[in-house]
Order: sequence, then C-alpha cells, then structure tokens
Amino acid sequence: MRGSQFQVTKPHWFDEKWDFITLSSDMAAEQGQILVIATAAVGGFTLLVILTLFFLITGRCQWYIKAKMKSEEKRRNHLQQNGHLRFPGIKTYIDPDTYEDPSLAVHEFAKEIDPSRIRIERVIGAGEFGEVCSGRLKTPGKREIPVAIKTLKGGHMDRQRRDFLREASIMGQFDHPNIIRLEGVVTKRSFPAIGVEAFCPSFLRAGFLNSIQAPHPVPGGGSLPPRIPAGRPVMIVVEYMENGSLDSFLRKHDGHFTVIQLVGMLRGIASGMKYLSDMGYVHRDLAARNILVNSNLVCKVSDFGLSRVLEDDPEAAYTTTDVFQAATLKFPYSM
Repeated sequence: MRGSQFQVTKPHWFDEKWDFITLSSDMAAEQGQILVIATAAVGGFTLLVILTLFFLITGRCQWYIKAKMKSEEKRRNHLQQNGHLRFPGIKTYIDPDTYEDPSLAVHEFAKEIDPSRIRIERVIGAGEFGEVCSGRLKTPGKREIPVAIKTLKGGHMDRQRRDFLREASIMGQFDHPNIIRLEGVVTKRSFPAIGVEAFCPSFLRAGFLNSIQAPHPVPGGGSLPPRIPAGRPVMIVVEYMENGSLDSFLRKHDGHFTVIQLVGMLRGIASGMKYLSDMGYVHRDLAARNILVNSNLVCKVSDFGLSRVLEDDPEAAYTTTDVFQAATLKFPYSM
C-alpha cells in the first residue's frame, strides 16, 4: 500500500498551503519478510543438525550392535574350541572336563578351606560318595555359620575323587539366591594330629576318621590303602538348608502351606533354573528331591553330579516320570 497525499485548506487569512504525506508501509512489510526468511533459515538449519545427529547416532548404534554380535559369535566359537577360555565381564559355565587336569578346575572355581575351621556335628544323610554331615564353619571374621559337609568315603580311587570334586567345580561357578552356595572344599591340608576329637564327634571317629587320618587301623584289621593320603580328607562344604529336600518337606507338612507360599517356592525354583540356562548349564535332573529348602522356605537347586553319570553310562535312561511325581505340589482348594 502506497502513502496517500491530501491537502489541508488554511483559513482565508492564511494564503500558504501545507501538504501532508502519510508514512509508507513498505518498510514494515520488508522487515516482516526478512523476519520470516530468517526464521525459516534458522529452522532449516536446526532441522539439518537434528537429522545429521540422528543419522550419526543410528549408524553408531548399528555399528555397535554388529560389533557386539561379532564379538558374541567369536566368544562362542572360542568356548566351543577351548572350554577354559573366559572373557572379562562375560560369565558362562565352563565344563570342568575341558581342563587337562580336572583338579585345576577345582582350584579355580572353589575356595580351599582350612579343615581346622570346620566342626562336624552329626550325620544327616548319605550320598553317592560318602556321608553327608551337618556342622559349623568358622569364617575369617570369627563368626560360625551352619554348613553341610559332603565327605568322600575311605578307600576311594582317583576317579572317584575326581568325580566327587567335579560337583564342587560346577557349583563354584554359580552365584544366585536360588542355587545352593558352595562355601569351599578341603583337598590339600591335613587335619591336625592333635585335637581331632574337638571338631569330630565320637560316632564319626570309627568310620570317617579311619578314612582320613593315617596311619590309623581299619576296623577288622589291616591298614589304610596307600592311595589314601596321610591325614588328608576330601570334603565339599555348602550352605546348610534346615528343611532338607523339597519332596520330604512337602510330604511332612502336607496341607500346611497356602497357595501363595507354594507359588513362591515354584518361582524360586524357576528363577534358579533360568539362571542356570542363562549360564549355559543343563541340570538334567530337576526333581523335588534335588531341591533344598531353608528356614525361610527359600528353595534352592542342588545336586550337580548327574551329568557325569549320564555321560559315563551309555545305557543310562532319563525320564521325567519320577520328576513330575516327586515334584507334584498339592494345592489347598479350600480357601
């Protein structure tokens, strides 16, 4: 719009005429156009920067994912070729049988315990390799904790010792609230020659000590076989689970638990098995008899020795019938 021109008539006594011209709006319009152009330029530049950053970040993420996949594939290939190879920050189950000397696996994954810190109290069961006892373990902080102690029976062969400690090599790799915790092993150090009775009760001395304290007479005459190291016991020490195996615990307290308590037990078992799966370990014998229960009703997976038995026996058969029968939980329907 252009400026308009008009005349103002003065009184007749004033002969001179004044002309008034209004300000033009062209300048304001030009300023508005400049502002629009500047805004568009800034917006376009900002959008360009955002798109550039987006493509850079996306490309970086794709590169990282591809690199991680390649690293994972490389790790798996190495683990297949060398079972003992480990990568920092990545925890995967390592089969102890991949070691040329299986005893190295025990020393790598299990802590050696001084036997003088162990006090055996009573026999609570028997395992494939020997007796299972309850007792106390004195920690470095001088505090005693309850433990279960698996012992290797006297007269064992080297193969039996290796298979016995293999379970410790497996348990020592796991760290989960629903997996039985390994406290350590006794493989190297001897029991003290004096004061054995202080930590081993009398009912164990006739049997257990005969197999670990040499020279010592064997009941019925004779002496210990030369393959038994003098005064050198073999033990696996694990946390003590007050309520024992799940199958006997449920039978003993049939109908005493609510649905919520039973589901909590199942969730704990499932959590432990998922952890083992993530570690790349196959348990092969999940059954209620191999689930231990503590005083807080926390269920923990135990017994990691079956895989060796199945591999050694080509005729061994494994079915799930007994597993489901033993693991059946009776839910109370009356609410």
